[in-house]
Amino acid sequence: MRTSPDKPLPSMPVPDNPVLEPYSIEPYTVLLLYPDYMASDFGHETYLAWVEAPDAGKAIRVAQEEVMQSSDSESDTERDPDDFHCLACFKGHHNDYSSEQSIATPAGLLSVQ
Repeated sequence: MRTSPDKPLPSMPVPDNPVLEPYSIEPYTVLLLYPDYMASDFGHETYLAWVEAPDAGKAIRVAQEEVMQSSDSESDTERDPDDFHCLACFKGHHNDYSSEQSIATPAGLLSVQ
């Protein structure tokens, strides 16, 4: 709000004891699916991001923005962060061990040859 130099700013009421909510940032792991127009094998190309945000919704948005910046595409004008569909969002930073050739079973690890 602009005021003239000779006019004082209006005063705002201030509560006696304002309570400020703590603003906490939590770690999240977000798994995004590449859109069909960017994927060579649609349904199988994903992006796993470790992000930090105050809630899951914002964590997904941060991951979508991150993948937009890291993706090389000639048609930048056609890309939209919402095109990267969220498959999963977990609180905490988690590793993906699916590329390791072993499967966890109730009886222990089973090596895949």
